Amino acid sequence: MQSWLKSVASERKRREVREPRVALGALGNLVDNNGNHIPVVVENVSKNGFLVQSDCTLSKDCQYELVFINDDSVTVRVRWVQGKFAGGTIQTEPRNLQ
Repeated sequence: MQSWLKSVASERKRREVREPRVALGALGNLVDNNGNHIPVVVENVSKNGFLVQSDCTLSKDCQYELVFINDDSVTVRVRWVQGKFAGGTIQTEPRNLQ
């Protein structure tokens, strides 16, 4: 029980200092340097980061173009992968946002 309480306190502190997230649930594609499209659901974004879910295996430390269904796009770098989820940093300012 003690370790669980420490874990909860640690998570609360982490959430206080991280950037706010905006839940999206938007469909999109990660496009690699070879032009391969990987379908994803963009679960959330923050000022500098993102979380996606995909049935395909994503590679850690790879750069992709994240393209939304309305053709908005940003360049991203995957920093971690856990199962069907991956997260990382946004490398460029959004293009074509309406």
